[in-house]
Amino acid sequence: MTYNFDPDRWYDNAYDAVKMRFDKGFLSETEFTDVCEVLMDRYEDMLDRLNVSMDAFRKPSS
Repeated sequence: MTYNFDPDRWYDNAYDAVKMRFDKGFLSETEFTDVCEVLMDRYEDMLDRLNVSMDAFRKPSS
């Protein structure tokens, strides 16, 4: 199985979409900041899950 998920690209795409909504006036500055914080939390959670799943494939240290 190939795992091609790129969390950095996911974050960049999500941020760009939120930024575009902010730039067009659909989000206030406070809403934009709040959404960006949620995006960062989700991004960090993804990285944590990916790191844990990759640990299963590493050999234990002797």
